[in-house]
Amino acid sequence: MTDFGTDLLWIDDLDPTHRLTSGTALVGQAIYHRLITPRGRLIDDANYGLGLIEQLHKAQTPVQYRALESLIRAEVLKDERVERCDVTLKDLGAGRTDIQLSVDCSLGPFKLILSADVTLASIVPQILGTE
Repeated sequence: MTDFGTDLLWIDDLDPTHRLTSGTALVGQAIYHRLITPRGRLIDDANYGLGLIEQLHKAQTPVQYRALESLIRAEVLKDERVERCDVTLKDLGAGRTDIQLSVDCSLGPFKLILSADVTLASIVPQILGTE
């Protein structure tokens, strides 16, 4: 089995108790950061990031939502630890969207669910099925 190491637990801020994360939870955390980071924000990797809130602002029709699903999938697959990713967006109305990712990596499958609210410019992640 592959060991992806450990890192500090940090979703939107560092965990105040300095807990560590590893395994599929670590991969899920990395995917979340990749998706919320606007493209070009990293000085050493201009191709990193999607800027999910900005992309959700642009998506207004079912066709645009399907295109965004493809953009999300392509961004997630840039992480060399990810073998497969399925993405489903569900428009909940009033600027809210649920984004469900089913991800496979060498450590096994897991789900990453993002609850986005573009009016509040917020995304709440939930990583399920992690070791």
